[in-house]
Amino acid sequence: MSFEKVSTILKEVDAKKTAVLAYDCFNYESIEWLVEAGEQLGIPVIVMLYPAMLETISAKVFASITKAAAKQVKIPVGLHLDHCESYETILGTIKAGFTSVMFDGSKLPYEENVRGTCEVVRAAHALGVDVEAELGKVGTAANVGDFKNEDMYTTAEQVADFVAKNKSGFVGNSYR
Repeated sequence: MSFEKVSTILKEVDAKKTAVLAYDCFNYESIEWLVEAGEQLGIPVIVMLYPAMLETISAKVFASITKAAAKQVKIPVGLHLDHCESYETILGTIKAGFTSVMFDGSKLPYEENVRGTCEVVRAAHALGVDVEAELGKVGTAANVGDFKNEDMYTTAEQVADFVAKNKSGFVGNSYR
């Protein structure tokens, strides 16, 4: 199949009620291993890059390796920037060929997260790139407080508000 947008892959696996392999990779070998595993299992893969890895591999090289690996297999292969807090880094990876990015503003106050997400969505969608965003706190299983403290959970109302504000667009201190 080759290189596909992540949203296309997710729609396909959802329709088939199947799975996708998605892992943060860090070099040529890890990208190859993931793509090879997907090919052997006959399921799509999403090659993800965690922003800290940009210290060891450029976004352009990472994207090029992923696209080259995708040409060698029959499964769909997607490319995604994972948990990025930087607008500039997101734009750099889009320029390098990423078709999906995640803006993680979860550490920001809610309204700043909405504003940052809207800015990323506006730029990314203008370039045909998918955006994932994060609300609330994921935490870790090692910290009991992370799964017992219900006050930190994202509510359905907050999700609805977040989506509505991102659909309408956020400009400065107001919504348009």
